[in-house]
Amino acid sequence: MKIKKKILFPINSDLYIRNYIKTDVLSELEKKFDFFFIANINVKNINELKKLKNFIGFFEYKKKEEVRHQRILNTLMWRYRKISTSFFYRLKWFSQILIKKEKKIDTLRYSFLNFLKVMKFRIYIQFFGSYFIFPLFKKFYMTKTKPNSTLNNFVKKISPDIILVPSQAQCSMDNDLIKICNQLNIKSIFLIDNWDNLSDKSLMWNKPDLIGVWGEQSRQHAIKIQKFQEEKVINIGTPRFENYFKERNNYHKSFFDFDYILFLGTALEFDEIKILKIIDNFIIKNESKILKTKIIYRPHPWRMGTDKIELSEFKNIIIDPQVEKNYFETQTVNTKFQPEIGYYNSLLKNSKFVVGGLTSMIIESTIFYKNYIVSAFPESQFNNQYNSLKYMLHFKELNSLSNIMLTTNVKELESSLSKLFNEGSIKHQNKTIDDQRRFFLFDDDRKYSTRLLDLVNKLI
Repeated sequence: MKIKKKILFPINSDLYIRNYIKTDVLSELEKKFDFFFIANINVKNINELKKLKNFIGFFEYKKKEEVRHQRILNTLMWRYRKISTSFFYRLKWFSQILIKKEKKIDTLRYSFLNFLKVMKFRIYIQFFGSYFIFPLFKKFYMTKTKPNSTLNNFVKKISPDIILVPSQAQCSMDNDLIKICNQLNIKSIFLIDNWDNLSDKSLMWNKPDLIGVWGEQSRQHAIKIQKFQEEKVINIGTPRFENYFKERNNYHKSFFDFDYILFLGTALEFDEIKILKIIDNFIIKNESKILKTKIIYRPHPWRMGTDKIELSEFKNIIIDPQVEKNYFETQTVNTKFQPEIGYYNSLLKNSKFVVGGLTSMIIESTIFYKNYIVSAFPESQFNNQYNSLKYMLHFKELNSLSNIMLTTNVKELESSLSKLFNEGSIKHQNKTIDDQRRFFLFDDDRKYSTRLLDLVNKLI
């Protein structure tokens, strides 16, 4: 009997349980290979892990290990800040000092403490990332960084032929696994999980044998920013959108018995309530033309902002029931809350159009051929949607999508709302939208699980 080759699949985040385990995209690989799973001890959806056939156990990082890796990533971001405007943006964002509080004395106190923190951050990265010091930093700090011992022990115990890693390209585990693979002569494949991972986090200072990316834009980022060899970067798409391609042309009963536009919040904090008020007022002023249309407000499930909307101050806003409880009951990011992906089919399909910030839901809306109005207004704090649009590299080519309308002020937003309420659904050819979208997110006539199997077979 032929012995199956072994694949290790490390899970470093609850996101990967939702995107890779619950979507069943590993099914074809599991038929051909012996699969083993390990997970970060901080993963909260333990019940899902217990369902896995070969879940071996948890690895754990000490705080000092995480700090060491983060110092390296921050220093690399500073050293190579000129190769991506997203690096510049993040460095400037991390260097903001003012922290506004209700009381002036608290604003002064928190801002002063933050000033000390920022100075420490800037001095460190600018010193060790400098022209003369960086080679020494690389030789005596980066290369001397030892892989996590529990991670190392798991890899040695399982002795896989390939390690298949869902990745955001900027965590301690990623770098350690590649080091371990190089030491033990194990092949490695990284699956980039999100749109911006290769352009705005930092540099991958250790590189896998192959990397699967969202689409051509991410492929270019991998080659130009991360300095991958072209043949090692493969367009594969993402499993979390797989279901949309199967369901977008099917009928989905609406969750609501009225017409609605969908408003999407973002993870990064911005004044969503201000934009919602503009849209609400627009509908009120045009009630004779816009009949029985509501706004379904979907706050980002892991939003950094803590402000909450007062629904009594609005006439036409309803919070999306799927996220309503999480929105009102949590004050910090709760990664245990992982919304079911299948819910989005009806939510997007039955909307008249979509309004929101800069988020990967732009791509999801485009898959469903929906018009999307981006609200990217300037705000007092540096980290805002306007500056995200200006600096973040993965947003630079959004105007190549003909269903996207970029707005940076009230006049532009109201003009776009007027146009879409008058025109209704998208007027572009679906094939045109698909061709434009494939630059950002690849798809073909194969399932993601088949594309993933083909990717793994390149190294077997």
